[in-house]
Amino acid sequence: MSVTSLNWREALKAVRGARSIANPNFGFQKQLHEYECKKLHEERKRLRQKFPRESFCEDEQECRKLLAAYHNSVRPLEPSPSICRRTQGLTPPSSPRRRRHRSPSPSAGPSTSYARPP
Repeated sequence: MSVTSLNWREALKAVRGARSIANPNFGFQKQLHEYECKKLHEERKRLRQKFPRESFCEDEQECRKLLAAYHNSVRPLEPSPSICRRTQGLTPPSSPRRRRHRSPSPSAGPSTSYARPP
């Protein structure tokens, strides 16, 4: 973000373009958003002063490629038309019910009687 024009969401998508299983937690995403809102402008300014001859164009291009890779890998999940035709008019199968295991009641099963001693 600091050396590119990407915002925090685009930066996350670029990371996911490089590594599809990347899934930062909410706290990290919040920190990125706060960084963008409060510190990013100053950091970009500091980097331009420290590296006046650097254009960071290659970094921007690489991040844009990763962002494009992310967008190409994410497609809306739409059912295939052939699947829709096959299942048209059918109701979804009911979920199997789980049988409860009941403990046997005293009246169930063979009863054993014991003779009492006299």
